[in-house]
Amino acid sequence: MLFLPRLHSRSFFTALRSVDDLPSPPSVCHLQDVIAQSKLPHRTSSFCYSADLLLHECTRSPPADLSSCRSIHASLANIGLDTLSFAADHLLRAFSLLGSLPKADLVFSKVIRPTLFTWNAIISAHSEHGDADSSLMLYRHFHEEGFNPDKFTFFAVLKACSVDLLIAEGRLIHKQILLGDLAWVEVLAITLMDMYAKGGCLEDADRVFQNLPFKNVVSWNVMISRYAQVGEGHRSLEYYRELLLKHVVPNRVTYACILKVCTDLQERRQGMDAHIDIVKVRLECDVFVGTSIVHMHAEFGSLKTAWMLFSKLLNRNVVSWNALLNHATQFSDGLPLSHLFERMQQEGVKPNEVTCLCVVKHCSNAGDIHFGKLIHDEIIKRGFDSNLSISNTVIDMYNKVGSMEDRRNLFDGLASRDVVSWNAMLQGYAERGNAFSVLAFFYECRLKA
Repeated sequence: MLFLPRLHSRSFFTALRSVDDLPSPPSVCHLQDVIAQSKLPHRTSSFCYSADLLLHECTRSPPADLSSCRSIHASLANIGLDTLSFAADHLLRAFSLLGSLPKADLVFSKVIRPTLFTWNAIISAHSEHGDADSSLMLYRHFHEEGFNPDKFTFFAVLKACSVDLLIAEGRLIHKQILLGDLAWVEVLAITLMDMYAKGGCLEDADRVFQNLPFKNVVSWNVMISRYAQVGEGHRSLEYYRELLLKHVVPNRVTYACILKVCTDLQERRQGMDAHIDIVKVRLECDVFVGTSIVHMHAEFGSLKTAWMLFSKLLNRNVVSWNALLNHATQFSDGLPLSHLFERMQQEGVKPNEVTCLCVVKHCSNAGDIHFGKLIHDEIIKRGFDSNLSISNTVIDMYNKVGSMEDRRNLFDGLASRDVVSWNAMLQGYAERGNAFSVLAFFYECRLKA
């Protein structure tokens, strides 16, 4: 056991404050011993500061250390500091970051006089982890205790409403924000806009947006992206044009969104204008924006341009590769899709479910049974065969290339089947004119249904 001399209050606090200056952080056991050996109940700030350092270390060092946080909690409880709001605030933040809501609730329940910060910490913890009901219930208790919410409280409960689309509750909170004269706070306005837009209340979102005294690129992006997501791309373009007229500088999120809108609406001219602006601000090689450019040019039929732009992308990821592979069959003078798939893996990019679905569809259309079987093996290796959409597409591929045995083996091995799976099998038998097999399989289908 490491020997630690008894420290008086000044040296104790000085020692703790020097932790950040050490070449490596202290061990949890070391600082816990400091807490255990120092009998200074009247210097609670020193203890809480040491606990904050410990908890910060536990949450920032991968992998996150929940067991050490529990030990720190126990150490504070042994000397009665877990009932103080100052100590509880740090514990709540740590347990929330580690995803342990039950421990956060336990910490909160022990606090004798929770402060506004303590309430904000527990409400935010539940909101961050998608527990909207608990977050709103805590918010009601918060009001019953006579506390007045600040912008952090409102942000947490609005986020909870946004995640679960609790628009009615969100409207009530919006009224409270107006009464508290906090509607001008940017983060609250943006969260309100996002909540209304997600819930399909675009007029309410627009009303909040128009009432903003100062509109930055983030607030513009919310409106542009939300209108695009509900299929109202023309409204997104209107907002984008207004943004440019207001001399607001678009960022990579704006450009990626507007390129997708132009692609979906086949707005070639607007898309090319956006591409020119992107080149001017040197974002063409950014993988996030560049992927959208590649996809747009491929969709517009400018395949050579799409290939050239893809080749210039820095740090290509699976999304950018998927954008290319999705159109690979259209590149008459390009590499075969199998070679592109191999090159992607050589770059260290791992295929995802979208990649496999795209490649299987290509193999199905091209009748490439050899590459199709290789991709099927890759799908099984990566555990994507549990995705029914992918498995059904593989069945369809085997149908088209005439590999009946592989198709049947795959179908029999499925953990679950849907109507698409059964229809794909029936279609395969029917296309080969095997009436007996069609009837037998249909009877089997009805029995298992």
